[in-house]
Amino acid sequence: MLEHHAAQRLSEWFEERWNRWAIDVSQDLAAIIASSWAREASIPPYQIYLNIAYHLSTEARAGLSQFRLPGRFDKELFDFQKSAVKIAARHLHRRCGVMIGDVVGLGKTMMATALARMFEDDLGYETLIICPKNLEPMWERYRTEYGLRGMVVPISQVSRKLPGLKRYRLVLIDESHNLRNREGRRYKAIADYIRSCDARLSCSPLLPTTDPRPTCRASYGLFIDKGQDRHSTRAAPAQTWHQRTGVRAPAPVQGQPDSSPSKRAKRVRDWRGVDPACTWFDAHAASSSSTTLRKMTTARRYIAGNDGE
Repeated sequence: MLEHHAAQRLSEWFEERWNRWAIDVSQDLAAIIASSWAREASIPPYQIYLNIAYHLSTEARAGLSQFRLPGRFDKELFDFQKSAVKIAARHLHRRCGVMIGDVVGLGKTMMATALARMFEDDLGYETLIICPKNLEPMWERYRTEYGLRGMVVPISQVSRKLPGLKRYRLVLIDESHNLRNREGRRYKAIADYIRSCDARLSCSPLLPTTDPRPTCRASYGLFIDKGQDRHSTRAAPAQTWHQRTGVRAPAPVQGQPDSSPSKRAKRVRDWRGVDPACTWFDAHAASSSSTTLRKMTTARRYIAGNDGE
């Protein structure tokens, strides 16, 4: 059989079946496109807002649907607290750490207790509760009343007690805003314990209304390593700010007003506020005058607050 004869027979075979079974969907397809995001008409801004909100709330919606509170907390907590606990459980399960931060009076202690009880019931964890010394009696009462398995350790004793302590898979830090000094002995003792035990962490800081960034950076630093992707579940290789963004910090220019020691120190603090993994300020501070270094040391001691060890 010649090649053109085979092509002709194939064409006839296809046309026969196309005409017998094919369905014209042109109008249906045109209607779908006309009602989709690909349509020619302009999309109202409100619909774009709803679409963005839908995707940004994926984590929250997943937490609300996947996690269930213990019966007692389901009766005692307010609706907004129940939602917060379920969403926090989602983050704690996926990223091994979560921060429940708000102002005074919204029930952070109860929400943290409910979160700990959820993980104890579902995963068999035991909870290490770290809190200020004046809150130790309250947490001992909560531990007994709500049946938490674990122990309570005051923040003032973590440097002495944590190195030899048994492994707790869940660490709950109340009033974690007291740990803003990332160079302090208490902060390092807690961070080393969490990493050595591969523990999950729940922080409950009091967020100030002025600038909560130092508190947030310190709390996140207990379970997010420098250079780690904020959306990953465990540590990634550390990278500098320049390596991750390609942006270099401006170098000081000698002879201009901006290169004075006090303004160089301010620039160092400003860049420190951009990203906790920024390492540029270390080299810049090393080249600054002794006056600048003294001012930076004073600022760090002031930020440290009660944890200035």
